[in-house]
Amino acid sequence: MTNKLAALSVTQLESLISKYPWFALARIELYLRTSAMGEEYRKLGMKRAGIYVPSREQLAHQGLKADSENGIQSGFESETENIIRDKQAVRVIGGDWFSQEDLKSIEEEYTSPEQALPPEQAVTISDDSLPKVSDEIFYTETLARIYGEQELHQMAVDIYEKLILLYPEKSTYFAALIREQKKYL
Repeated sequence: MTNKLAALSVTQLESLISKYPWFALARIELYLRTSAMGEEYRKLGMKRAGIYVPSREQLAHQGLKADSENGIQSGFESETENIIRDKQAVRVIGGDWFSQEDLKSIEEEYTSPEQALPPEQAVTISDDSLPKVSDEIFYTETLARIYGEQELHQMAVDIYEKLILLYPEKSTYFAALIREQKKYL
């Protein structure tokens, strides 16, 4: 594939990239060709190709290698090394990319001692502050049956007893289910 790309002209490579923007090998080849044209083209090529290739560091090293093979001496090497060292990105779970400086500032911001609450100001939640929820909506025959299947027979009996209070018309049915569960206690 690389030999076929090497046979294309710069115009053909640009056309190919416009048609297939994520074609990283074509972008690398175009970068190598245009970087030989001078410093300005190299910087522009790095900007254009850098976001589409897996490693900007590898891209820069390929450019430097091509320069040394062609006998081109530029000040780009030290600049490239500084960019690579300073701008290495860290990928955090979830897909966010951070430069080393951004990551350090975020870590400092969220792990600084002044961010932590002093023990005397720690928040405690009491049962009185929680909203009252009626448990009746959770007492169902299905829940009691599941408890019985899981061999949590006392919990099943408790649910059936509450269901008798909620549905007095079905009390004989629930009483029979309670007797069935109590056999296993």
